[in-house]
Amino acid sequence: MGECKDGSFKRNFALDEAQASIRAARFAPDLASIERMTLLRDAITRLKSADLRIRDVKGVLYIEEVSIS
Repeated sequence: MGECKDGSFKRNFALDEAQASIRAARFAPDLASIERMTLLRDAITRLKSADLRIRDVKGVLYIEEVSIS
């Protein structure tokens, strides 16, 4: 996998992985508090590695629960 000149690959990869960790922490059933905290810490670490902060990207992450009618 190559790095895009503008860093978009690194940014998008970090966003995707952080989103997955946050959604798992919020919605996975039967997780202990420590497991949820570990997932949230993972998300923050992934964002930091791409020079991003959660408050700056919160609007582009899909982390809300979707109800199926």
